[in-house]
Amino acid sequence: MSQEPRLAKRTSVHLDLIRGVSALAVMLYHLRGLFFVDYMFLARMTFLNAALYAVTGFGHQAVMVFFVLSGYFIGTSVMESVGKQQWSWRTYLVSRITRLQLVLFLSLVLGAIGTRLNENTPGCDALLRRPVQVLYPECRAPVHGSSVFWNFFFLQSVVSPVFGSNGPLWSLSKEFWY
Repeated sequence: MSQEPRLAKRTSVHLDLIRGVSALAVMLYHLRGLFFVDYMFLARMTFLNAALYAVTGFGHQAVMVFFVLSGYFIGTSVMESVGKQQWSWRTYLVSRITRLQLVLFLSLVLGAIGTRLNENTPGCDALLRRPVQVLYPECRAPVHGSSVFWNFFFLQSVVSPVFGSNGPLWSLSKEFWY
């Protein structure tokens, strides 16, 4: 079996760039959903509005691209380690869980802060809570309670709702279990 990596370094950089642009597109889509109404509810539809909504409207497609490329990179690294006879479930799981837990922990902390600020700020309903609940109706879990426990073990949207108002948190559960 060949010891050469499956991807040329240049190809890998280009695919990483596509994955990074996909992550940025997802983030812009979510930010738009938090701070702006849906396009059909705009009082005035201008070319600038249409351009903004067009540029930030590829969130669902970008999630798919991101997940496919992430799976490809993970699969490639697994195949390379198997080819070098260095594969280990323990090494793989420690690496994978560490990478995901870092993101999950930060998301839970920031989600708790954001949700708590949202609950305690008068008049913020139109800015934060309402749009989040329109985009993610399942995001109505309280900040306290068992949802943080289940979310910490990647069980959000499996046995409990996502924690607080952090709707995109569902994706970490899917990434872990897939």
